Amino acid sequence: RLRRAMPDIVIRTTVMVGFPGETEEDYQNLRAFLRKTRFERLGCFAYSAEEGTPAASYPDQIDEKTKQSRLDNLMQEQYTIHSASNKRFLGQTLDVLCEGYDPPAGCYYGRSEYLAPEVDGYVFFTSAKKLSEGDLVKVKIEEMIEYDLSGTAVF
Repeated sequence: RLRRAMPDIVIRTTVMVGFPGETEEDYQNLRAFLRKTRFERLGCFAYSAEEGTPAASYPDQIDEKTKQSRLDNLMQEQYTIHSASNKRFLGQTLDVLCEGYDPPAGCYYGRSEYLAPEVDGYVFFTSAKKLSEGDLVKVKIEEMIEYDLSGTAVF
């Protein structure tokens, strides 16, 4: 319903795999839910036993190989979903908050309204004008690079 009401919405969540007692059925249910929901942005991490926490002593701990395999599989599937989501931005002009300049890359970077700070990718862009951190810039999106977008500032 949200996507019908707000076609430009980007929905993000974070999930964990490998919590003690997680069964193969639990994991497959999570995969099915993620496939159906198609979150545009997804964070995923493997459970890690922290000393002194109750879960560290729970029975049925999941081995590291299984946790990593589950994590890798989810992220591989998510990459396909994320790429399809990012394609909709190609050719569009987005408002981007400039967060800085990367001298080795020779470009600026920042976030659009669709990117959460510190957890999502960036918009990398070139500009004919010198910019400062905090400037709001219109950027025409020209390319997708992994989880990031790139383009050119337009004035």
